[in-house]
Formats: sequence, C-alpha cells, structure tokens
Amino acid sequence: MNNINSNNKRRHSMKGIGILQYGDIHQLREIVLVTPPVGNDEILIQIKASGVLESDWQLRSGQRLSDNLNLPVILGSSGAGIIKAIGKDVSQFKVGDKVFFLTTISTYGTYANETLVPSSNVCLMPNNLTFIESAALLESSIAAWQATVEGRVREGSHVLILGSQTNVGLMLIQLLRAMGTVVGILSEDVKQKDVIHIDGDCLDPIHKQQRFDLLIDTIGQGYPYLSALRWLKPEAEVLKFTKPKFQVVDKECLSIRYITTYSIKKGLEEIKQLVEKGNLTPVLAYVYPLNIEGIQKAHIKKQYGHCQGEIVVCHRG
Repeated sequence: MNNINSNNKRRHSMKGIGILQYGDIHQLREIVLVTPPVGNDEILIQIKASGVLESDWQLRSGQRLSDNLNLPVILGSSGAGIIKAIGKDVSQFKVGDKVFFLTTISTYGTYANETLVPSSNVCLMPNNLTFIESAALLESSIAAWQATVEGRVREGSHVLILGSQTNVGLMLIQLLRAMGTVVGILSEDVKQKDVIHIDGDCLDPIHKQQRFDLLIDTIGQGYPYLSALRWLKPEAEVLKFTKPKFQVVDKECLSIRYITTYSIKKGLEEIKQLVEKGNLTPVLAYVYPLNIEGIQKAHIKKQYGHCQGEIVVCHRG
C-alpha cells in the first residue's frame, strides 16, 4: 500500500535521541514517541543518516527556543533515508524512494529511526551519493545556493567570499565556479589582511585593480568584513547570513541585505542536479553512530571543534 492518510489508525514508534530538558550533552536521552498519522502532504521517512547542524546543539542547550516546541523533543532537522509511507496528496514520490531532506525544528527530529517531513522539503537523492554523503550536503549547500539566487549571480560575475573556510563558504566556491563566475577569496590571516586569492593567484589592492560586484559574507563580524569593503565596486552589493555585532557605516555599497528565507524545494532540486553533473561535492569531516555517545561527540565537535566539513550521524548496517 503506497499511501497512508491521516485517518489511518496504524501507528509507528519513533525511537530517537533527544532531550527532556535543556542543558549540556549529558541531557541527551533515548526517547520513544508515537509517530503521528501521516498527513495528506507529508512523508514518513526511515532515517539512514542525519546531519548535525548548528541549530541542533543550540536547541539542546536552550540557546535556540521555539514557542511551538514542547519537550520532550527528538533533535535533528536534516537527513537522508527511504520513504516508508506517503500522504494521499503526495504524487511525486513513492514508497521505497531514496530521498534527502531538510525540515523545520519540531518534536519529531531526524536523530531517529523515522520521521515525518512535509513533501515540499523532500527531494530524491543524487544518484551518485550515499546516504551519509547526502545528509552531509544539505544545510550548507542550501544556504550557498540561496546566496547565489539572492545575489543574482550570473556567468562572468565577480564575487568576493568572506569566510571561504566555513562550510557555507566551501559550498559557495564550488557553486560559483560551476556558474562561471570570477571567485575572490579574502585571506582571513591578519598578516595577509590585504590579500585576495583568485584561482591560486594572489592580488593586493595597491598593485591590482580587481574589484567585485558582490560580497557574500558567511561570517558576519570582525575585521575581515571591514577589509573586504575596499575590494568592492561603488555599486556593489553585500549579502550577509547574520547581522553584525557592530554597525558599519558603508558609503561605498548601495545595498546590504540579509538572507533570511530559503527556497528549500527549489534548492534541493538544483543541488541534486549539480551533484549529479559533478559540479558539487559534499565536504564530510566526521561520521558518528546515531546513538547517545555518537551524538554527544558530534555536538562537542560542532559546538567547540571549529571543524572544516560537515558532521553526520548514521545507523549502522
């Protein structure tokens, strides 16, 4: 049977790792919840791998709260797996499909054996990636893709990246090069504060006249942002993911905008195509088992490790 609608009396048990109260990693617990009925436009997914996001440890610690969220909660909001059931209004997927997805923070997270996800947040997995690789691709690639859309990036655009070694930055470099742009990377080494790297070449503003149409700032604070402004054309735009902790009076840039919303469905489809064409590759740092100990290690790395690349937890076998 391919569909399970909201009136079906069948129930699944969602077994996962979450919290009963906010706190440190020692608050992580095994939690069993009754999976709600599959809604008309929802998909029940058997989780194979889950990404570990910044929002996961922030929610666990109480730094990120939601008015619509009641404890206990299973953590996690991105993953990859196999469809177990679909709602009656879902037509683009079928039971058995391998998918990857992002979902909003909810009681029913992805550190689990299964979860419910709106169909609009689900996409077929790239055919050349594993579950682990697909789970590692999600959050950063969606953010990077959205930046190219918001920045109206085209072939031949000159784009400067601030925070190229962040996970979003690593995805941005790949996306922009695939689009045929000139990609500039500002050195974040104070000793090289006026150095730009373009395809392995070093430029400095005293001897070179290179200027950029767009600055994409993945950091949002600190000295490098001020240094980056001198590399921009007078009519350039600045795109930022977070609001700075200080106010910058910028007379050169006509527009400073913040990326606050994401087109998840469209983004996932575009990312899938880029991966299958070989233009985008996930950057994976650590893989841990999807259990309490594994998630504790993953949260420590994510919160304090400053690791380059994504962290994934997965079911063994």
